[in-house]
Amino acid sequence: MKKTLLIGLFACLGLGLNLHAQNVLSNGEFKTEVATVVKNANKAVNGEWFILNNETEGATVITWNGATGDQTYPSAMVLDNSGAAKNLSWYKAFIGQRLTGGLEKAIYTLTFYVKSEESGASVGAYIKQSVEEKRVDTGKYGTTFFVRNNYDEASQRTASAAQYTLPIKGKGKWVKVTVDFDMSRVVNTVNSQSANADLTISNVAADSAILKDCYLALSVQNKGAVVQISGVSLTKK
Repeated sequence: MKKTLLIGLFACLGLGLNLHAQNVLSNGEFKTEVATVVKNANKAVNGEWFILNNETEGATVITWNGATGDQTYPSAMVLDNSGAAKNLSWYKAFIGQRLTGGLEKAIYTLTFYVKSEESGASVGAYIKQSVEEKRVDTGKYGTTFFVRNNYDEASQRTASAAQYTLPIKGKGKWVKVTVDFDMSRVVNTVNSQSANADLTISNVAADSAILKDCYLALSVQNKGAVVQISGVSLTKK
C-alpha cells in the first residue's frame, strides 16, 4: 500500500513539473506552415505565428522552410537579409506570436535554436504589449515591454532593458539560445538609458494589460544575414 502511495505521489509531482514547464507558445517547431502576414502585431491572432515585414521592399524576406534537410529541426523560419543595404530596424521586420491567454508575474525562459549561414549575425528578442494605451500625462500612445531578467540600470546604461541582442556563435550549425524575461517588471522604451533619459522601469500590476495581451518578437537586424530559427518555447520558471 505504501509503495502504491509513493508511486502515485511521484506521478503527481512529475505532472506538476510538466505543467510548470508548459510552453505557452504553439507550433514552436514550425511543423505547421507559417503564412500569416500582418502590418501591425495587434492584428495578429492569439497563439498563431505571424510574419511582419514593413521594411523597404527587398531588404529582407521572411519565409517558412518546411524542408530544412535537418533531422532534428526539419522545419524552421528563415529571415534573409541578403538584400539589405543597411542594418534593419528592430520593429519593422520580425516573426512573432501573440499571447492573450494570460501570463503570470514571474520569470519566463525563452529558448530557441538558431542557425546562421554567416558569422557575426545576431538575433533580437523582446516581448511587447500588443495594444498600447494612451498615457495620461502626454495623451500619446506609449510603448511597453517586459524587462530582461537581471537588467541593471546602473551598470547597463548602454544596453536595452527590453530587447536581448544575441550573437550567434559559429555558422552553419544549430545553436541553442536561452534567455529570461521578468514578467513582473515593464520598461517604457526599447532604447538604452544612454539613448533615452526618460527610460522608466515599473512594477506590473496584477490587472496590467501586458499580462493579458502581448507578443513575442524574434528578429535578425544585420544586413546580409541569413538565419533560420526553430524549436521556440516560452516557459514559466
